[in-house]
Amino acid sequence: MSENEEEVISELREKDREHDSRLDSLSAQNQTQDFKLKSQVAKDKEHDFRLDSLVNKNGAQDAEIHRQAVKDEEHDIQLQNLDARCNSMEKQIRHLMKMLPENVRLDESTDSKERSISPASIAALVCGILALILSAVNLFI
Repeated sequence: MSENEEEVISELREKDREHDSRLDSLSAQNQTQDFKLKSQVAKDKEHDFRLDSLVNKNGAQDAEIHRQAVKDEEHDIQLQNLDARCNSMEKQIRHLMKMLPENVRLDESTDSKERSISPASIAALVCGILALILSAVNLFI
């Protein structure tokens, strides 16, 4: 072989070694990037799991809030019904107080000697109290 051919072969071998070195370096970089990518994928899966868990928890909280809102609405309706019953009972009490005879007043204090309550007044008062008790019982039934 000639000197020129040996020189070309030597240069080609040198380039081959450089290419091998470059290939090894790129392979190492590729493995490092592959490891980083797999690590990131694992982190993403963990984050997805946490996000799904939070979404499920949020959904459960939303359902509980909805149930509570329904209960609140039912309680509001019950309160309105009780308020209406109280108003009705108050009207009945006023009506019964108007029916009391003139000589019987609940807010007047008189001496025991001056009292002149007729049996009809007592009967009217007893009927009024019974009606009031029945109204109160109906309110809570």
